[in-house]
Amino acid sequence: MQNPFEGLGKPREDNTDYDEWGGSFECSAPRCRSTVEVAKYIKKVKVLTWVCGNGHVNKLEGVEDD
Repeated sequence: MQNPFEGLGKPREDNTDYDEWGGSFECSAPRCRSTVEVAKYIKKVKVLTWVCGNGHVNKLEGVEDD
């Protein structure tokens, strides 16, 4: 599996504090509609990230954890 932190545009930090979120997460790459069931929520930078089955790194920034 590709490292989900590689394409985030944020400095990689070891021991990053994150939660795993379950659901249905669809790839946002053009013509790719691959879905996965688990994403990582990185609390420190409020980013939700996942890697689709085709290796595309996806992210949503500014996600609030209520």
